[in-house]
Amino acid sequence: MERRPITQAERLGARIEVRGNCWIWSGTYAANGYPVLTTSSGNLSVIPALWEQKNGPVPKGEVLICTHTRAGSDVCVNPAHYRPRPLKGPRRDPFGRKDRHTHEGDRQ
Repeated sequence: MERRPITQAERLGARIEVRGNCWIWSGTYAANGYPVLTTSSGNLSVIPALWEQKNGPVPKGEVLICTHTRAGSDVCVNPAHYRPRPLKGPRRDPFGRKDRHTHEGDRQ
């Protein structure tokens, strides 16, 4: 019997722990602290990848900003908790916190 290749969505889902309405990443993190999935072609940034699965590409010139309060030091990757915001100008989240959790659109 031939084995079916594991899809990117399945690989991402296997590293997510659901806590309430948050999706906590249990996989690898890049040196900058952002969650990544290691692939044959390099590291895949998890938050934009999940956003694109649900919503399509991040609009050009915009970044994804986390719009909910974070629980401890865990990184929530639920695309419902992110919104695109313009890359230029102030990038503060709706809670007025300093922007620490952003992901750029139109990445290479």
